[in-house]
Amino acid sequence: MADKIPVKAIYTGTDVTSLGEYTSTDTIASTYLSTGTGATDVATGDHTHSGYQSATADYDVGDNVTIKLGTHDDLQIYHDGNDSYIREGGNGLLFIRGSTGVRIQGTNGENGITLNENASVDLYYDNAKKFETTSTGVDVTGATVTDQLTVQGGITEQETTKTASFTPNLSTDGTIFDCSGTMTITMPSATAGKSFTIIDSGSGTVSWGGTIKWSGGTAPTPSGITIISFISNGTDWYGMQAGTGFA
Repeated sequence: MADKIPVKAIYTGTDVTSLGEYTSTDTIASTYLSTGTGATDVATGDHTHSGYQSATADYDVGDNVTIKLGTHDDLQIYHDGNDSYIREGGNGLLFIRGSTGVRIQGTNGENGITLNENASVDLYYDNAKKFETTSTGVDVTGATVTDQLTVQGGITEQETTKTASFTPNLSTDGTIFDCSGTMTITMPSATAGKSFTIIDSGSGTVSWGGTIKWSGGTAPTPSGITIISFISNGTDWYGMQAGTGFA
């Protein structure tokens, strides 16, 4: 792009009376030149540069003007007036690399996706981590909702020991609660498809808090080690004694 020749207008009141050349004592704004230390405005058209270009201020381009990098203009960066784009316009892949990791964040710095060098890839909801890859698989925080699930391999149910009154935690479906001593088990909110199992050691008395539809109409009377299973349809909890009197 050729250098622009600066010419100043000489005003009398509100009228332009003549045009004159800049003199050595005049200050010329750097935006009148194709190079300089001020902001450079590029509105339209293609501008091709070769070699190293040095800039000491902002480089401004208008909406729908594309910054193109590469011999065939493969990497393109532009703004369409509403949205911003980084595009690989050729046949290759777009790589984003960081020396220790990569962060994709919202304008306020909330994490959306993080990639940690030699470690996990994490997904966030409202800056709270919900999904993390691990060396053995994945770790999900919170409920998992899926239209269809195919499992290859075994499913390991969580098992936990309880010795005092509690409300079953449904974050892991199918949890087995090993209970011993005297306690009250309070039913959680009915959630469709959720289930859990109580193994009562028979060393105390177990009572129930909340509404349960029992098989046979009444709560079971354990004798020795007893297994009681529960499942919900989203409205009610259904409970049944799977077995009792285990040695």
